[in-house]
Amino acid sequence: MKVLRPKKQPQQPRTEAALKKVVEPSAILDAIAGPVAVLDRKGLLLAANAAWKRAARSSSLPFPRLGPRASYFDVCRLVVGDEAEAARKILAGVQAVRDGVLAKFAHEYPSRSSKAVRWFVVQATPLSRTGGVVLSHQDITALKHQQLEQDKRLKALEVRNQELDQIAIRDPLTGLYNRRFFDEVLTREWRRFQRTGEAFTIIIMDVDAFKSINDRYGHEIGDQALQQVGAGLRATLRASDLVARVGGDEFAALLPRTDTERSRPVIEKLRDTIKLLRLNTESGPLPVSLSLGTATVPGFPPVTSAAELLRVADKHMYEAKRRYSESHPGPR
Repeated sequence: MKVLRPKKQPQQPRTEAALKKVVEPSAILDAIAGPVAVLDRKGLLLAANAAWKRAARSSSLPFPRLGPRASYFDVCRLVVGDEAEAARKILAGVQAVRDGVLAKFAHEYPSRSSKAVRWFVVQATPLSRTGGVVLSHQDITALKHQQLEQDKRLKALEVRNQELDQIAIRDPLTGLYNRRFFDEVLTREWRRFQRTGEAFTIIIMDVDAFKSINDRYGHEIGDQALQQVGAGLRATLRASDLVARVGGDEFAALLPRTDTERSRPVIEKLRDTIKLLRLNTESGPLPVSLSLGTATVPGFPPVTSAAELLRVADKHMYEAKRRYSESHPGPR
């Protein structure tokens, strides 16, 4: 019985010489879209693809102009102006690849012209047989513009998030911090006091006869009173102090690293500032005053929690409120 054998396929060329007959090395280089050049150890141009030659003719790269006897290294050294720093970095990187110090080198740089700024990435890889270097340039201008636009959007988003964060912790009428943020800071300060024993003071303040101001002059004037008080407190307290609007006509301040002795001049300064406040009404200037109470840790009576510290300050504030009412009987 006759057995059919498959025909032998023609053997593919395997030798380097056979390969050169099929594809010329210059054709391989020209098939690469970006500018590519081959340099010898001295930086002289051994070969370049069509893209490199076009770039050299149009000056679209900062320093690709290499004649038959020109050294890329010398050209880099001659670059001046805005691109001089990039040229020095590229020269050092390419020589490091040539000398075997680096396995590969890449550097991103801008190229400025009268029309626009273009961005490139230059890469250098070693040519093992000759000790030369294969050099390529890639135009990444479009990608860079996308990155810059994305960075711009991210920056705008970051700013917006910061604004939203501030909105979440600020009182919209006075611009001071709100009750939520004050409570958070008070909790943190209490924990720090427990760890270190470092003193701090809180002040609770309430606008005197605020209901009478609203009833007599209207809520718009009442809002102006709160805004004036808030501005006065913020201008008087130290940069390290926290001041907040914690209720309708109630304010609070936290003075870190401040014991009873150190809090006294701050409290007196607050009182003096508030005494000078005048609210413009249809009946003429109206004084605005605050009743305030303070509490300090460590202090007396001793407290065991931040909430208890607040209650002590509240108690002192209501005592001051009572004294104000006794000295100012009847409607204002």
